[in-house]
Amino acid sequence: GSCKVPQGSCNIDFNFPELFLDGRHVTSGMQINNVMGVTIGPGGYFLNFTAYGLQINQGHEVLLERCWLGETNFDFDHEHFHRPPNATAIQINGNDHYILNSIVFSSRVGVEVNGAADYISGVHVWFPVNHAVAYANTMAFHVTGAGNRFTGCYIDGGRAVFTSSALSRNVWSNGFECCQRGDPALGTTASGILLVGEKVGPGLQIINNEFGGGSIYHRLALWPGATANIRSTATNCPARLNVSASDRECQGLTLLASSSSSLDACAAGCCGDPGCTVYQWCASGGGCDGATSTDAQCWVGDASGCTGATRKGWTGLRSVEAPSAPLKIEGVRIAHNSMAGIAVGTQATRSLAQANATTWFFDFCDALVFAKIAVVKVHVVAANSFPTVVARPPNGCKVTVETAEPVTGTVTVDVDSSEQSSQF
Repeated sequence: GSCKVPQGSCNIDFNFPELFLDGRHVTSGMQINNVMGVTIGPGGYFLNFTAYGLQINQGHEVLLERCWLGETNFDFDHEHFHRPPNATAIQINGNDHYILNSIVFSSRVGVEVNGAADYISGVHVWFPVNHAVAYANTMAFHVTGAGNRFTGCYIDGGRAVFTSSALSRNVWSNGFECCQRGDPALGTTASGILLVGEKVGPGLQIINNEFGGGSIYHRLALWPGATANIRSTATNCPARLNVSASDRECQGLTLLASSSSSLDACAAGCCGDPGCTVYQWCASGGGCDGATSTDAQCWVGDASGCTGATRKGWTGLRSVEAPSAPLKIEGVRIAHNSMAGIAVGTQATRSLAQANATTWFFDFCDALVFAKIAVVKVHVVAANSFPTVVARPPNGCKVTVETAEPVTGTVTVDVDSSEQSSQF
């Protein structure tokens, strides 16, 4: 802007403790421009703001600590009153800023980080009735910049979305996720961390977090409505999904419970996600090979996991179109995270014990965020002889190991979706 001094900080050393701002739904909260050494809080309360609660533009070392922010009161039911959320509680458009030990209890976007070298610690983002994912465009955290650190943050029934440059050189550690209520909007993901893009890394780390029901997801692109103030209303797309996937085996798909009511709902759920290239639906009664229950089921995902094998009873369509660019994962570590279901990451290990076997098949599709394997390591514990063993080139997220002679023992395979990087 007009600030021409070194570091772009024309104003320094302001403090705003115990600040209460009520926008009365007609104005935003506080905008901080081109400053250094400004502290907001402790004891701040920002309520009923419109576009933003706190917006930081350029400058350095703005520190927000022990504050509460909400575009509505914490018990306002957006769905009941048909009033979608609209605001961003905290928006950082600059470098070297700190958001510490604060609470966002109502906002379309909780914390948005568009800069670098920012530090977010101990921030809890939730939403009235814990159903933020009912809207396609809500984000507990939205990160577009690289080189940031997130420590001990709490995703309470919402999504942390990493896009653009944020897919490299960011660290998310020691966080917590839980407590989503209701189903996500049609064609969107549930609570957790979402990575969006065709190139991920180097330097992205998501480590040592606790997930209480959600997971880590990847999409090539955000779904329609993700940046608009409307709920997702995806429709069928026969032009893109134009090849039958009925009675086909398709591995690595994700159960989309919110779209399981009918075949049309399942199609709409897949069409709402540009990264979805196959959907398969099974009617209630459990008459489909491999169905996990007797309830109606909708499974969606990547058509590259569809094989020539048969699974009778399933109905659906897939695409034969290739993605715009090959998915590239380099120098990424998503590991050591605890999840309520099968933990997913970039790394996975599985063992198989067999007697007198020469072929050992491993399916890692349900344990990897990305449906690809870049690195394979094989370990053998054999009851006799000194077997020669080799891993064949991975097929998507599957690996076949073969031995030169029949072996009785255990083969353990370690895989990594991420290529090695000299920068990480």
